[in-house]
Amino acid sequence: MKKSMHKPGKPALFTGITLVFLGIVGFVLLLVDKVASGRGLDYYMNGWGVRQNYLSTLVLIAIVPIVLAAAWGFRYWQKREEKDLLKRYANGNSNKDA
Repeated sequence: MKKSMHKPGKPALFTGITLVFLGIVGFVLLLVDKVASGRGLDYYMNGWGVRQNYLSTLVLIAIVPIVLAAAWGFRYWQKREEKDLLKRYANGNSNKDA
């Protein structure tokens, strides 16, 4: 018995990514509308069944790119330090600079 392993093509992948992006944009626009109209402290149930207000969700979405940029900067600094360390001490000459 042979199973057919069919992978979705590039148009299906592009359509899926586009729909996810449009859904996120639509949700952010809903949050902005609720906060701008003065209903930012009203509660709604999120996907996990937790009561959350619109303002806190908008703040969370605004903070995520900032945290990701800081993490990327920290990782860049860490890789640069590691590269410098390996360049200095990779040959086994640990007392060369001392």
